[in-house]
Amino acid sequence: MEKEKNSGLLNDCRTVDGYNPYEKAVWLDCDDGQKPYLCVNERIEWYTRYCESFGLCAGITTEFVPELTKQGMITMKTTIILGNDTYTGYGSKLVDAAEGYSGDDIECAETRAVGRALRNAGFGSPFDDNEDNP
Repeated sequence: MEKEKNSGLLNDCRTVDGYNPYEKAVWLDCDDGQKPYLCVNERIEWYTRYCESFGLCAGITTEFVPELTKQGMITMKTTIILGNDTYTGYGSKLVDAAEGYSGDDIECAETRAVGRALRNAGFGSPFDDNEDNP
């Protein structure tokens, strides 16, 4: 895989010929300058291409976690299958307790959970430095 001058971040991550996630990153302003961030949809693309390239069993499942959902917050769990391994991520969303939660709240918590599970599986980690994302 040919790498860009600034793509040293890819040295220790899951590479796929013809796909450079660094090129898909957006730049976020931080207290100490800018840092790249890979959106969840691009993490899914990277994961899919990686699994296809290496013929790995793949899958993404999400589920509502009632025991972690409290009044004012909804929690979702995502499990990523990568070959014989599984990776998990959780995501929550604060909601208006009086209104309850909506489909948008579920989608937001689910997206966070998917992003974290993919990061745990190695898709996004060069960008995250093991931090939660905005």
